[in-house]
Amino acid sequence: ELKRVCSVCGAEETKKDLATVTLSKNSFVYSGKVQKPVVVVKDSKGRIIPSAGYTITYSKGCKAVGKYALKLTFKGNYRGTINRTYTIVPKATSISSVLSGKKTFTINWKKQTTESSGYEVQYATASSFKGAKTVAVTSSKITSKKIAAVTSKRKYYVRVCAYKKVGNTKYYSAWSGVKTVVVK
Repeated sequence: ELKRVCSVCGAEETKKDLATVTLSKNSFVYSGKVQKPVVVVKDSKGRIIPSAGYTITYSKGCKAVGKYALKLTFKGNYRGTINRTYTIVPKATSISSVLSGKKTFTINWKKQTTESSGYEVQYATASSFKGAKTVAVTSSKITSKKIAAVTSKRKYYVRVCAYKKVGNTKYYSAWSGVKTVVVK
Protein backbone atom coordinates (compact mmCIF):
# COMPACT_ATOMS: atom_id res chain seq x y z
CA GLU A 1 0.00 0.00 0.00
CA LEU A 2 1.41 3.32 -1.08
CA LYS A 3 0.96 6.42 1.09
CA ARG A 4 1.81 10.06 0.48
CA VAL A 5 3.01 11.99 3.53
CA CYS A 6 2.61 15.78 3.76
CA SER A 7 6.05 17.31 4.31
CA VAL A 8 4.49 20.16 6.34
CA CYS A 9 1.94 18.53 8.67
CA GLY A 10 2.82 14.81 8.40
CA ALA A 11 -0.73 13.79 7.36
CA GLU A 12 -0.93 10.58 5.34
CA GLU A 13 -3.00 10.07 2.18
CA THR A 14 -3.66 6.53 0.95
CA LYS A 15 -4.97 5.88 -2.56
CA LYS A 16 -4.42 3.19 -5.15
CA ASP A 17 -3.45 5.70 -7.83
CA LEU A 18 -0.94 7.81 -5.92
CA ALA A 19 1.79 6.76 -8.33
CA THR A 20 2.13 4.90 -11.61
CA VAL A 21 5.16 2.81 -12.47
CA THR A 22 6.04 2.30 -16.14
CA LEU A 23 8.75 -0.06 -17.39
CA SER A 24 10.57 0.80 -20.64
CA LYS A 25 10.10 -2.86 -21.69
CA ASN A 26 8.12 -5.75 -20.25
CA SER A 27 10.09 -8.31 -22.24
CA PHE A 28 13.70 -8.63 -23.41
CA VAL A 29 15.35 -11.09 -25.82
CA TYR A 30 18.19 -13.11 -24.29
CA SER A 31 21.54 -11.45 -24.96
CA GLY A 32 23.88 -13.14 -22.46
CA LYS A 33 24.04 -9.88 -20.49
CA VAL A 34 22.12 -8.56 -17.49
CA GLN A 35 18.97 -6.80 -18.70
CA LYS A 36 16.87 -4.43 -16.62
CA PRO A 37 14.13 -2.07 -17.77
CA VAL A 38 14.25 1.67 -17.24
CA VAL A 39 11.67 2.62 -14.62
CA VAL A 40 9.61 5.83 -14.76
CA VAL A 41 7.49 6.75 -11.75
CA LYS A 42 4.85 9.47 -11.93
CA ASP A 43 2.57 10.93 -9.26
CA SER A 44 -1.22 11.13 -9.63
CA LYS A 45 -0.89 14.44 -11.52
CA GLY A 46 1.52 12.96 -14.08
CA ARG A 47 4.68 14.57 -12.69
CA ILE A 48 7.81 12.44 -12.60
CA ILE A 49 8.87 11.40 -9.11
CA PRO A 50 12.69 11.72 -9.03
CA SER A 51 14.71 8.57 -8.39
CA ALA A 52 15.76 10.07 -5.03
CA GLY A 53 12.16 9.35 -3.92
CA TYR A 54 12.51 5.56 -4.14
CA THR A 55 14.96 2.69 -4.36
CA ILE A 56 14.71 -0.22 -6.79
CA THR A 57 15.61 -3.77 -5.85
CA TYR A 58 15.86 -6.33 -8.68
CA SER A 59 15.70 -10.14 -8.58
CA LYS A 60 19.05 -11.91 -8.70
CA GLY A 61 20.43 -12.70 -12.14
CA CYS A 62 18.34 -10.78 -14.67
CA LYS A 63 20.37 -12.52 -17.37
CA ALA A 64 18.94 -15.97 -18.24
CA VAL A 65 15.55 -16.68 -19.80
CA GLY A 66 12.81 -16.37 -17.19
CA LYS A 67 10.65 -14.01 -15.16
CA TYR A 68 12.19 -11.32 -12.97
CA ALA A 69 10.78 -9.01 -10.33
CA LEU A 70 11.62 -5.52 -9.25
CA LYS A 71 10.48 -3.80 -6.08
CA LEU A 72 10.24 -0.04 -5.65
CA THR A 73 10.51 1.06 -2.03
CA PHE A 74 9.42 4.66 -1.59
CA LYS A 75 10.97 7.19 0.79
CA GLY A 76 10.61 10.90 1.49
CA ASN A 77 7.06 12.11 0.84
CA TYR A 78 5.91 8.62 -0.19
CA ARG A 79 5.80 5.42 1.86
CA GLY A 80 5.23 1.84 0.73
CA THR A 81 6.24 -0.48 -2.09
CA ILE A 82 5.20 -1.32 -5.63
CA ASN A 83 6.18 -4.60 -7.33
CA ARG A 84 6.51 -5.21 -11.08
CA THR A 85 7.73 -8.13 -13.23
CA TYR A 86 9.32 -8.53 -16.66
CA THR A 87 10.60 -11.45 -18.72
CA ILE A 88 13.62 -12.45 -20.75
CA VAL A 89 12.74 -14.77 -23.68
CA PRO A 90 14.91 -16.93 -25.97
CA LYS A 91 16.37 -15.69 -29.24
CA ALA A 92 14.27 -16.49 -32.30
CA THR A 93 15.29 -18.98 -34.95
CA SER A 94 14.76 -18.89 -38.70
CA ILE A 95 13.52 -21.40 -41.24
CA SER A 96 16.19 -22.81 -43.59
CA SER A 97 13.85 -24.69 -45.91
CA VAL A 98 10.46 -26.33 -46.29
CA LEU A 99 10.45 -29.41 -48.53
CA SER A 100 7.27 -30.84 -50.07
CA GLY A 101 6.53 -34.55 -50.12
CA LYS A 102 3.53 -36.78 -50.87
CA LYS A 103 0.95 -35.74 -48.27
CA THR A 104 3.86 -34.49 -46.11
CA PHE A 105 6.31 -31.67 -45.81
CA THR A 106 9.53 -31.28 -43.86
CA ILE A 107 10.56 -28.04 -42.20
CA ASN A 108 14.22 -27.30 -41.40
CA TRP A 109 15.38 -24.44 -39.17
CA LYS A 110 18.56 -23.02 -37.69
CA LYS A 111 19.70 -24.44 -34.36
CA GLN A 112 19.12 -22.24 -31.33
CA THR A 113 20.58 -24.08 -28.34
CA THR A 114 21.51 -21.12 -26.13
CA GLU A 115 18.86 -20.68 -23.44
CA SER A 116 16.47 -22.94 -25.37
CA SER A 117 14.78 -26.25 -24.51
CA GLY A 118 13.06 -26.94 -27.81
CA TYR A 119 10.87 -25.55 -30.58
CA GLU A 120 7.27 -25.28 -31.64
CA VAL A 121 6.35 -25.64 -35.31
CA GLN A 122 3.06 -24.12 -36.39
CA TYR A 123 1.34 -24.66 -39.74
CA ALA A 124 -1.96 -23.61 -41.28
CA THR A 125 -3.75 -23.20 -44.59
CA ALA A 126 -4.50 -19.53 -43.79
CA SER A 127 -1.81 -16.83 -43.75
CA SER A 128 -3.40 -15.51 -40.53
CA PHE A 129 -2.67 -18.92 -38.93
CA LYS A 130 -6.34 -19.20 -37.95
CA GLY A 131 -6.98 -22.85 -37.10
CA ALA A 132 -3.25 -23.56 -37.03
CA LYS A 133 -1.82 -26.81 -35.70
CA THR A 134 1.19 -26.70 -33.41
CA VAL A 135 3.77 -29.47 -33.00
CA ALA A 136 6.33 -29.48 -30.18
CA VAL A 137 9.96 -30.52 -30.71
CA THR A 138 11.31 -31.22 -27.22
CA SER A 139 15.03 -30.93 -27.94
CA SER A 140 16.95 -27.83 -28.96
CA LYS A 141 19.39 -30.06 -30.88
CA ILE A 142 16.74 -31.25 -33.38
CA THR A 143 16.38 -28.86 -36.33
CA SER A 144 13.80 -30.48 -38.59
CA LYS A 145 10.31 -31.92 -38.37
CA LYS A 146 8.31 -33.98 -40.85
CA ILE A 147 4.63 -33.09 -40.86
CA ALA A 148 2.42 -35.92 -42.15
CA ALA A 149 -1.30 -36.31 -42.90
CA VAL A 150 -1.62 -32.99 -44.70
CA THR A 151 -3.73 -32.48 -47.83
CA SER A 152 -2.22 -32.87 -51.31
CA LYS A 153 -2.17 -29.85 -53.65
CA ARG A 154 -2.81 -27.49 -50.74
CA LYS A 155 -0.68 -24.51 -49.74
CA TYR A 156 0.52 -24.38 -46.12
CA TYR A 157 2.01 -21.50 -44.16
CA VAL A 158 4.73 -22.54 -41.71
CA ARG A 159 6.62 -20.84 -38.87
CA VAL A 160 8.73 -21.92 -35.89
CA CYS A 161 9.71 -20.51 -32.51
CA ALA A 162 12.15 -21.53 -29.78
CA TYR A 163 11.11 -21.99 -26.17
CA LYS A 164 12.78 -22.57 -22.84
CA LYS A 165 11.10 -24.34 -19.97
CA VAL A 166 11.87 -22.82 -16.56
CA GLY A 167 10.10 -24.73 -13.81
CA ASN A 168 6.54 -25.25 -15.07
CA THR A 169 6.57 -22.20 -17.36
CA LYS A 170 7.57 -22.02 -21.02
CA TYR A 171 9.07 -18.78 -22.33
CA TYR A 172 8.73 -18.35 -26.10
CA SER A 173 10.83 -16.47 -28.65
CA ALA A 174 9.22 -14.47 -31.41
CA TRP A 175 8.00 -16.50 -34.39
CA SER A 176 10.35 -16.96 -37.32
CA GLY A 177 9.46 -15.51 -40.67
CA VAL A 178 6.69 -17.38 -42.48
CA LYS A 179 7.46 -19.80 -45.34
CA THR A 180 4.96 -21.47 -47.65
CA VAL A 181 4.87 -24.93 -49.18
CA VAL A 182 2.50 -26.66 -51.62
CA VAL A 183 2.14 -30.31 -50.67
CA LYS A 184 2.58 -32.89 -53.50
